[in-house]
Amino acid sequence: MQMFSVFGSRNEPPETFSSYPSFNRPFPGDPGKLSIEQVEANIKHLYQVHDERLEIATAFLNDHGIEVSNLGWRDFFQKLDDIGVLIEQVLVPVSVAHAPRHLSKVSKSDWVASFDGRNIIYSFLTDISILCFHHLNTAFDGKLRWDTWSDQYLDPGIAEAIDLSVANRIVVCGLHLKSSGVEMPEDIELLFFCTVRAGCMDLPAFARPLSEVFGEKIDEFEAR
Repeated sequence: MQMFSVFGSRNEPPETFSSYPSFNRPFPGDPGKLSIEQVEANIKHLYQVHDERLEIATAFLNDHGIEVSNLGWRDFFQKLDDIGVLIEQVLVPVSVAHAPRHLSKVSKSDWVASFDGRNIIYSFLTDISILCFHHLNTAFDGKLRWDTWSDQYLDPGIAEAIDLSVANRIVVCGLHLKSSGVEMPEDIELLFFCTVRAGCMDLPAFARPLSEVFGEKIDEFEAR
């Protein structure tokens, strides 16, 4: 696996991502502050740029030694561990070099809402989330969809635990536990975004190998 030089000035993107295309949503910002109409516009945009962002993420991974072109979903999920290593090698120094020194709960939500400049890392992580959704949706015969958190899904402890707003976040819906039939939305993007916070705290980016995390979804869930 290639090692990366990622340090740049505090106001410039790290070298690894200096030419990475930014993911520009119609309505950027903390999703908790957006209207339902604005969030729906962001979802529509997500579908519109889906194929383009898949190509961007695939090209970037291929260029950095992780060949994911033309893989079926099973083989892709096995590659996720290599992608996790890549993220850890990039995110830890990026977090230290580029994250603001002092972040309140509100400013953290705004910080992760900016996807360009010194925050270009979040464009990359969004694209990895789209790539994961694409393969997960393939595994579940195209029955999954992007949607927003709703009151029935919200756990009051989640926002406090991750120290970020979860309101109006775009998540993967359509997954139901085989054991109970309960629908469990998956915030894939947040899974990757939280690696930045982990890096700032000098913690491992992922608690478990990504191949296990996504493999469990195949084993424990069904799509409706």
